[in-house]
Amino acid sequence: MENLASTINKPLLTNDVIVELFDGIYNIHDDGINHLHLHNSLTFNGKSDTRFNFQNSEKSSLIFHFSAGSYDKKLIFNNIKFYDFDGSQYENSSLFPGGPEDRTDRYTIEFNNCEFYNIKGIVLNINIICLKRTQSTPNVIFNNCKFENINEVFQSYHQDSLYNSIN
Repeated sequence: MENLASTINKPLLTNDVIVELFDGIYNIHDDGINHLHLHNSLTFNGKSDTRFNFQNSEKSSLIFHFSAGSYDKKLIFNNIKFYDFDGSQYENSSLFPGGPEDRTDRYTIEFNNCEFYNIKGIVLNINIICLKRTQSTPNVIFNNCKFENINEVFQSYHQDSLYNSIN
């Protein structure tokens, strides 16, 4: 997973991408280069014991950017265990920071049957720049997920407003 962003971003320019993962530990690179540019939808499918290890580093965040355009984009994680993220040194540090690059709400982030362990920071932190709601589907869905030893699950903020948090 050390070249995750560079491997995935190129095919995402033109196609939806599905990443099939095997059981085991995937170490997420901790040098701050994990920027996923979603020009199309991206799905990570795990098995019963697929684990993403964030190596107790704030720099291992998976930063997502939903690119501009009229296409409804999705970022989906299925059956993955996320653990050992330490963003305690920085306010609002997040395992998954990001948001759209334009003023639309035409994106969805889903976590299905995922587990989160030892997350010192926010699991998901979204910068919202949308001015008007255009879809009825929720932008963020946590379906049948488990959380243990985490600081905060979800934080969203409009770039022109104050923070809204859900603990």
